Amino acid sequence: MILEELKNYLRTDSNEDDPLIERLSEIADSYIRNSVSNYDEKMKNADFVKLSDMAKLAIVAELYENRNDAVQKDYSFTIRSIIEQLKWSY
Repeated sequence: MILEELKNYLRTDSNEDDPLIERLSEIADSYIRNSVSNYDEKMKNADFVKLSDMAKLAIVAELYENRNDAVQKDYSFTIRSIIEQLKWSY
């Protein structure tokens, strides 16, 4: 997923936060990869890729929007639900 897609989803056109957004993207990739067994094999499935991309967008948005919070408890129900689908549906 390219930076412009992430920025569009976040509704930001400033370049000031580009390094942060790229780092959050790496964190989201790592989180999804580590949460789903056989991730590389599942990435061959187009539907899995679409859902994985949606999870990545949601994770990046949540981290970006809550970046000033002192404590983050857990990801939203939506993100946790998508991760569970990625784990068991493909």
